[in-house]
Amino acid sequence: MIVDDELMICTFVNKYLTSIGYSVTAFTDPGKAVEWYRSSFRTIDCIIMDMNMPDMDGEACLEAILAINPKARALISTGFMGDSGKRVKLPGIKGYISKPFSFGTLVTAINQTMKTEA
Repeated sequence: MIVDDELMICTFVNKYLTSIGYSVTAFTDPGKAVEWYRSSFRTIDCIIMDMNMPDMDGEACLEAILAINPKARALISTGFMGDSGKRVKLPGIKGYISKPFSFGTLVTAINQTMKTEA
C-alpha cells in the first residue's frame, strides 16, 4: 500500500511495483487509506508512507493504522526528513527512504522492510 499526497509518486510507484509482480493499492488521501486498510489489512505486507501530507500527516495516519493492526510494517518515504527520524518512533516504522529515490533503491528498502519482524 502506498500513501502519498503526490499523485505522480503514487502513479509511478504503483505502475513500477505492479510491473515487477507486487500487488499495490495507492492513496493520495491518508484518511481514505486508513478506512480501506481497516477492511483489507490482512492482505497488506508493507505500507510506503509519506510523512509530510496536508490534513493528516504520515505519523497520524500510521498511528491510526497501528490501532487497527499493531503488526503493520511501514517504510517511510519523504522528501524532507527534518526531525521525522527523531520525532517519529512508532513501532510500525521499519525503514526510511528519501525522495527522490530510484526504483532499485525503493525495491531494496521494501525487501529490507519485509525482512523485519512484524
